Amino acid sequence: MAVPVTRYAKSGDVHIAYQVFGSGATDLVIVPGFISHIENYWEHPDLARWLLRLGAFARVIMFDKRGTGLSDPVSEVPSLDLRMDDARAVMEGRRQRNCGIAGRVGGWRAGCLVCRNLSSALLATGALWRLCAVPECSRSLKNLLQICGSGLGERP
Repeated sequence: MAVPVTRYAKSGDVHIAYQVFGSGATDLVIVPGFISHIENYWEHPDLARWLLRLGAFARVIMFDKRGTGLSDPVSEVPSLDLRMDDARAVMEGRRQRNCGIAGRVGGWRAGCLVCRNLSSALLATGALWRLCAVPECSRSLKNLLQICGSGLGERP
């Protein structure tokens, strides 16, 4: 697979770099941790294979946190509210459906806010990411995403 096209969503006065790949019926938004570079991810074979496995059962949307990677630089560390706004801008730019949210490393806090403030259904963090490398656990995550896509966890 070729590297997905990098697009930009506007969040306030900052452009947030994001990529979309995969063909699943459920969306999985990856909220980055401390640092990220979405185009660099594809240069690492193990990480690229793992991303492709995610893309086999979900439409994956991943983005660079403001101030990192291909997103616009900033002069201050972004607040959690700004990070949530960035995720929302990327999701709205893709006409986001109900989805799973995966918070990488430090991204779990912003992921929690996204889940609480939007009608997202699932937050996966830390240990679950490591388990996804195991085929049985990858199938379990697929099942969780299918359950969440059926309405579990939606806001009234």
